[in-house]
Amino acid sequence: MMRFIVRYPLALVRLLFCFGVALPRPAGAIPASPLPFETVQGDGTRLSLYVRGDEHTNWFEDMAGYSVVKNGANFVYAVRAADGRLAPSGLLVGKVAPAAAGLPRKATPSMSALNAGCSQTRRILFI
Repeated sequence: MMRFIVRYPLALVRLLFCFGVALPRPAGAIPASPLPFETVQGDGTRLSLYVRGDEHTNWFEDMAGYSVVKNGANFVYAVRAADGRLAPSGLLVGKVAPAAAGLPRKATPSMSALNAGCSQTRRILFI
């Protein structure tokens, strides 16, 4: 082995580099698709929604940017609950004007709620 190191130092450097690159590392989360998807309400109404967030924590938004959550068979507009999570407002998407109801656009979960949805490994790495 010593003879190999002396005769081929560049090969040893390349070998060590390959091991360093090939070692497993934790991967970051993959963001949600920026494209909308079609879904159907419980009463048959068709909706177009966006998925926001990543593979660990995610939520929906309608085409106007109002946050949406699924509540049973229906999609309803979301409000931020006291614990920071998005909670159902009871207002059906496509049936009620969210601006007229006083709902905020781009309501997102709080950082503590987002972190609670992450795995322990991800929390250690990114916080």
